[in-house]
Amino acid sequence: MKKKTVLIYTASNRNLKIGALSKFYQLFLRLIVYLLKFYLHSRKMKKNVINTLNIENKDLWCLEKTLRHDRHFGDEDNIPWAIFTSFALEQNITLSDSWGIFWPCQIGVNVNGNTLLTRRAQILNDAQKSSLFKILEGNKAEPIFINGVDFFLIRFRDQNLEFNTFLPTVGQIYLKPVLSNDKRGSRWLKILTEIEMEWHKERLSESINSLWAWSINPAKFNMPAKKTPNTNVHKLEVKSTQDLAVYGAKKFADYFLQTSYDITPIPEYPVLTNDLHVNHIRSARVLFLKKFNDVRMRPNTDIYIFRKRDGIHYSQAFEDIETHRQNKESKHTFSKIPESIFHPFE
Repeated sequence: MKKKTVLIYTASNRNLKIGALSKFYQLFLRLIVYLLKFYLHSRKMKKNVINTLNIENKDLWCLEKTLRHDRHFGDEDNIPWAIFTSFALEQNITLSDSWGIFWPCQIGVNVNGNTLLTRRAQILNDAQKSSLFKILEGNKAEPIFINGVDFFLIRFRDQNLEFNTFLPTVGQIYLKPVLSNDKRGSRWLKILTEIEMEWHKERLSESINSLWAWSINPAKFNMPAKKTPNTNVHKLEVKSTQDLAVYGAKKFADYFLQTSYDITPIPEYPVLTNDLHVNHIRSARVLFLKKFNDVRMRPNTDIYIFRKRDGIHYSQAFEDIETHRQNKESKHTFSKIPESIFHPFE
C-alpha cells in the first residue's frame, strides 16, 4: 500500500504581548538549532506560497489539496466529505444513493447582507423533526440523527446529488455565506424550500428557519456498514466534525484508494484565550520541527505552514528525492521564494 505523510502547522492570528527583543530571544534563540536544520533541509523541497485569505478550514483544505495532487480526485471534483463522514459513522452506503451533512440554522438579513447562524442538531423539536421526516420521505430521503455529534445526516435514496459549501462552526455568525453552484444541487434547494415553507406555515421557524448543508455527495462505492476490514491503523477519537471527517477520509483511502495517509495537524495555540504564552508557542514549534526532521526525507510528503499573513507548502515526491540525489545543485530542486530563515512561522 502506498503511504503519504501530511504535516500541518497553523500559527495563531494573535500577537504576543511582549517586546520584539524579548520575542526574538525567547522564540528564536532557543530554537536556533532546530531552525537551522529546518532551513537547510527545507531548501531541498519544492515550495509554494499559499494565499490563505479565503481558506475557511485550513486542515481540510490541505487534505483536499493532497487528495487532488495524488490524483484521487480531479481539480473540478468535489471532495466527498459527506461520504467520508458517513463511512466513519458506519452507515450502510450503497452505490445508488447520495448522502449529506446538515445543521439546523437561522438565516437572517441585515444591512450588510444575508447572515447564517448554525445550531446543534439537538435543538430541533419534535414538531420540526416530524415535519422534516414527512417532507424528506416524500422526496425519497430520510434523516439520520446520531448521538454524540452536532449535525445529522440525510440519505437520498437512488438520487445523484452534489452540493458543497463550507464546514461551519456551530454558534458562529457568517455574513454572506456562499452556496454551491453545482447544477446537481438544485434538487436539494427545491427540497430545502419545501422544508422552509412548511416550517413557516406551521409556525415552527421562530428560532430555526432553515438547514445548512456542508456536503452532499453521491456514493461511488458500495460500503456496507461494519463489514469493512479493521486495519487497526486509525483510532476514532471524535473531538469535532472535522476530526470525524478526517478519520473517514483516512479510512476511505485505506480501503478504496490503497493509500495510507498519516495526517498530523499541529496548531500553535489550539485553545483560544485572551493571552498567548511563549512557552506554549515554543513547545508547538519544537514539536513541529522535530516531526519535520522525522518525515522530511520520506517519499511522498506534504508539509504546510500557515503563518499570519500567508502559508507555505513544502512537498517531497518520490521523483524529487531521486532527482536531488543525482544532482544536488539542480535549479529545479530549490525554490526561488525569498523566505527568511528567521521567520518561518511569522
